[in-house]
Amino acid sequence: MSAPTISIIVPVYNVENELARCVESILRQSYRDIEVILVDDGSTDSCPVICDEFARQDGRVHVLHQTNRGLSAARNTGLLAAKGEYILYVDSDDYIEADACSRLLQRSAEDVDIVAGLFYDQNGSKRKVIKRKGFRDGEVVSSREFIIRSVQNRCFMVQAWAYLYKKSFLLQNDLLFREGWLYEDLDLAPRLFMCAGKISFMDYPFYTHAFRRNSILCSPNSKKKIHDNLGIMKNWKETFDHIEDAELQKYLYYEMCSAYISMCRDRELRGWHIEGMNFPFVFKHMIGPRAKARAIKFEIKSILGI
Repeated sequence: MSAPTISIIVPVYNVENELARCVESILRQSYRDIEVILVDDGSTDSCPVICDEFARQDGRVHVLHQTNRGLSAARNTGLLAAKGEYILYVDSDDYIEADACSRLLQRSAEDVDIVAGLFYDQNGSKRKVIKRKGFRDGEVVSSREFIIRSVQNRCFMVQAWAYLYKKSFLLQNDLLFREGWLYEDLDLAPRLFMCAGKISFMDYPFYTHAFRRNSILCSPNSKKKIHDNLGIMKNWKETFDHIEDAELQKYLYYEMCSAYISMCRDRELRGWHIEGMNFPFVFKHMIGPRAKARAIKFEIKSILGI
């Protein structure tokens, strides 16, 4: 039986200073059966040339050039072109450990749709591990158990690049990113987890997420950011309202309410901007006294306009 191929999808847009580090970390993988798909999303710097040069040097690298359509579209383009049995997303300003693919595959199995790993957050020379509490290395759980325990332990991680996916699972469930929207990982994550059969856990930080000050998400607040954030929260509520499993719904409502308050803080918003989500609803679904106090504080600030 031949070894499975991992298709590693890298959306590329104007990251000429970081791109080589990213691609080189992928090509150094100890696991050799990989396909590297560089999706040049209309870069205006030297990225197209850099991508083509990597493809010339290594036959495992394939380059797709397209007009600028955004991160979601670039990831979707890569997924639809992928030939491997597994999918790994890597952002072009980030990088992965040399044994990332081999370790992720060790935690995969025929009945596992997603492998969840750990990652580093890097800001300049500082790098810290972002841990996922409540799971044992090698543990395999149902998607329902994964969601509930992730929320209970405050580690509901939505970053698409923190997981290895079975490609057939993504395609059969039409798990593409919504194009034209910011926060595409936040938008997709609940549907992604709820569609999964089983999810396994790897207690190893295989990925480094590098903070880049000039990235889109680090730019100042804008109407686009607020619009997309609110649109995603609205979609979350509409989805969660139809969940018949009361316990699962309870934890997803809690995650949604917490995320809404955090989003409003980050976007400098006050009040309730989603139909059906108001103070009585949020207070009811916040779990524990500290969370309920957070809801009260947000309501008071909204009333006072501070």
